[in-house]
Amino acid sequence: MNKNKFFFKISGMNCGSCVSSVEKVIKSVSGVDNAEVNFADSTATVSGDFPIAAVIAVVKKAGYEAALLSNDNADNKQMYREGTSLFIRALPAAAFAVWLMAYMHANAMPIAPFEPIWFFINWGTLAIMLLSGGYIYHAAWKSVLRMRPDMYTLIGMGTGIAWLYSCAVLYFPEFIPHESQYFYYEAGLFILAFINIGHGLEKYARGKASGAVAKLVALTPPDAIRLRQGEDEKVALSEVIVGDLLRVRPGENIPVDGIIQDGQSTVSEAMLTGEPLVIRKEVGDQVIAGTQNRQGSFVMRAEKVGQDTVLAQIVEMVRQAQASKPAIAQLVDKIAGWFAVVVLLLAIIVGSIWFLHGPEPRLAFAITIAMTMLVIACPCALGLATPMSVMVGIGRAAKGGVLMPRGNALQQLGLVDVMAFDKTGTLTKGEPRVVEIFSTSGGSTDRVLQFAASLATGSEHPLSEAIVAEAKFKDLSLLKCTKFDNTPGLGVSGTIGGKSCWLGNKEFMQKQKLSVEEFENEAKGLVAQGKTAVFVGRDKEVIGVLALSDDLRPEAKDAIRLLKKLGVSLVMLTGDNEKAASHIARSVGIDNVVAHLKPADKLTYIKNLQKEGKLVAMVGDGINDAPSLAQADVGLSLATGSDIAISSADVVIAVNDLKRIALAVRISRSTMANIKQNLFWAFAYNSMAIPIAAGILYPTTGILLHPWVAGAAMAASSLTVVLNSLRLNLVRS
Repeated sequence: MNKNKFFFKISGMNCGSCVSSVEKVIKSVSGVDNAEVNFADSTATVSGDFPIAAVIAVVKKAGYEAALLSNDNADNKQMYREGTSLFIRALPAAAFAVWLMAYMHANAMPIAPFEPIWFFINWGTLAIMLLSGGYIYHAAWKSVLRMRPDMYTLIGMGTGIAWLYSCAVLYFPEFIPHESQYFYYEAGLFILAFINIGHGLEKYARGKASGAVAKLVALTPPDAIRLRQGEDEKVALSEVIVGDLLRVRPGENIPVDGIIQDGQSTVSEAMLTGEPLVIRKEVGDQVIAGTQNRQGSFVMRAEKVGQDTVLAQIVEMVRQAQASKPAIAQLVDKIAGWFAVVVLLLAIIVGSIWFLHGPEPRLAFAITIAMTMLVIACPCALGLATPMSVMVGIGRAAKGGVLMPRGNALQQLGLVDVMAFDKTGTLTKGEPRVVEIFSTSGGSTDRVLQFAASLATGSEHPLSEAIVAEAKFKDLSLLKCTKFDNTPGLGVSGTIGGKSCWLGNKEFMQKQKLSVEEFENEAKGLVAQGKTAVFVGRDKEVIGVLALSDDLRPEAKDAIRLLKKLGVSLVMLTGDNEKAASHIARSVGIDNVVAHLKPADKLTYIKNLQKEGKLVAMVGDGINDAPSLAQADVGLSLATGSDIAISSADVVIAVNDLKRIALAVRISRSTMANIKQNLFWAFAYNSMAIPIAAGILYPTTGILLHPWVAGAAMAASSLTVVLNSLRLNLVRS
């Protein structure tokens, strides 16, 4: 039994109506919490506690095939192979249809059915129909058995009726009114040719759309050089375990995550950062799987292998996001699930009306119209409209260093009204440093720093880490601290040498009834410069104050400017004092600042905005930001942030660049606009095509759509949706 998310490759799906069928049977498996099927890349994402074999079995029973998705680019290559196969299938149907059309136009009735040429035409047509469309008829038959009509049911019935009716005209003309004696051999062949060509182009385009995952997977080499007793041996990557020593030579991609043990080199981390710059790596430095070693050779110790590497987690995030469904997609799947049934009933009803009340030849009209309706109204474009846009949009985001592991983020991010930013580690570098120390008259600044660092060792706050680092730099010994206590948003306390000690902001000191009057002027001056003042208290007095400075991210100002240009309202939420926070906010261009906030206060602020009907995004990187990230409609975290913040976020900026947030918003807006365009086209196409196929124009204009034209139109509609989705690759960085 397994509890997690698993990705399955689903074979045999041919339109949007298949999606709901597969989802329904997978959800029926005991232990499955949720299942989302993506028609665009033929995958299913299944979560819960369930036996994998049970999922594969129920999918097979429903008439499809399922297998665990492999973590390589074989599935991407399979798309291209399938596309080529469909083009090859189209050739005999197209060639025979062209010859047949020319021959039949040149040879009018009467026809002798048992003459060799007509025997060849009739049975040759059937043979080529089975050669070019055998998979369609097989799928159509299975759909009939499971009482779930789909696209292949409609195509199979349409082309099958064309051949059977032509047989009746050829062999039993006495039972067919003279005016209804038409052949549809070439119509069925043209339909199959166009369907195969259209689907072949779709496969190629869908393979291209899923290339984001394939390119990421391809970054990992298939093997590695392992050191055993001083000798090099080449082993498959799957054989590498944690602790193995691996040699990486110049020009090779790094196989797993690890630490350099010997040697040095320069490494390109473009796949993580999006930047072409190389980084120097020496003994003790971390290297990431998939990044490229450039000049030197080194030996590394494997720290994370297989699915635990950063690259593997990025691949899983991208796959999960591409397989996820915005709310709009779930409605479309339900519509597509019933579409084929409605079209089948309409074709029967409309065909019957033409047969009973239409002009002569009524039977020929009825057959032509029923066939045309069955073929033209296939819900393929409808099924592709949303997942194709999602796949391409998520892929484009991944190329830009933006990961969206949660489904609704893609839909929600472009709609946000307010984007809230944390300050430390988000707008700033998150690397504060102690720049000044003040002590009481005659006191030692080193003594102030020693007490501060002794308290700070128990805290993970960036300011605490900076204080400890400064003490270590000055070779100050840390004192034993007992009864340590952390008050989020205010400070920490403990007992050192039998006396109570405190480290925190002005409010924290005042809560302890300690006077900060002696340092009031220094603190005000620090705040005016955008620095943070941290007070140190011992026993019944404040013994000093530390000034810490955290430099702005170099790209922060540009990032805010880009977001303002997109019309997003911005606010900075911080636990720092108001003056210091305002200084940072002014520096980057944020007008709205809310300071002195504890983590719970940030959470309340976001909830209040949501109560006002605002859609809120939160950008943060620290542990204390996790509740706010989870509460926000969209939580964004930098990949340099804490693991808790990243796991709470809906969007992860894998590149250490705040400007990518604006790219994420643009991609979200472009993707949702693209989905709406696709859905408009799919619904508009069917809204116009079905009435025209039903003959609505014939009484006034004499125009009646031919079945092979319907086949071409249906293939073109799907291709239009696919090509429109691919435009998302053009969204600028």
